[in-house]
Amino acid sequence: MSTRSDTAKPRWVVPAVAGLVLAAAALPMATSQQNILNLGFLVLLNISLGQSWNLLAGFTGQYSLGHAAFFGIGALVTRAVWIAGGLPIPVAL
Repeated sequence: MSTRSDTAKPRWVVPAVAGLVLAAAALPMATSQQNILNLGFLVLLNISLGQSWNLLAGFTGQYSLGHAAFFGIGALVTRAVWIAGGLPIPVAL
């Protein structure tokens, strides 16, 4: 009989997630191609939107698309300030 519960995550999950986060953080230093940086930005943006939808509709049971509209407007303005304004991303946020 196993002592580990059925809901426990495998040992490799935490190091894998940490490795992906470090790889995403190092991406701007590894390449200067705007299309790769734009793809990484969009992937992380969609992950963030998916997690917010999971919290809102999945855990609380609320159904609202208003948060998606505010999320999109905020993302659009942040990206415009970051790319067109030439500001670093922490300042653009």
